[in-house]
Amino acid sequence: MLNSENTNYSFDSLHRVFQKAFRELQIEKTPPENVLILGFGAGSVASILRHEYHFQCCITGVDADPLLLQIADEHFGMQASPLLQLHCADAAGFIATDTNTYDLIVTDVFIDIHVPESVTEAEFFHNCYRALKPGGTFLMNIITTEAAGQKQCTYAHKLWEQLGGNTRILNPLPGNMVLCFRKHIA
Repeated sequence: MLNSENTNYSFDSLHRVFQKAFRELQIEKTPPENVLILGFGAGSVASILRHEYHFQCCITGVDADPLLLQIADEHFGMQASPLLQLHCADAAGFIATDTNTYDLIVTDVFIDIHVPESVTEAEFFHNCYRALKPGGTFLMNIITTEAAGQKQCTYAHKLWEQLGGNTRILNPLPGNMVLCFRKHIA
């Protein structure tokens, strides 16, 4: 597992958060073909998709910390390949310029226990909405043990509802909420 001073970054409790979220969404019923993971960390979400669900999807992983990508490669077996493209970039900057579309976008961007403001602004959500294929799913992990996290979750939920689609909040573990948005099929 990979931890910061105050939280788990990959595997351990974070792994359980996404295992439970994917189970609740019954992701196996509609396997994604193209996945974007913003906040790749050591590759916990990619590991769930590949090793637990055995999906052969194309995964694009983005993390702003080059050390995390190095750790993912050297210690967690997350080597870049034709099915796994890794980018060292800021999540908000990456999605603003990315022209690809995805069936699944997972946002797990943290600096310790805080979600950076750049991934809680309306522009970020609009860019993610644009990058979602019709019928695609957006998931965002938010730690809600502090008032700031609860406020971010409420704001993001309202914004996604305005964009159009089905929005709900999953509570996979105490202190975590996963905002789930499914884009309408045109």
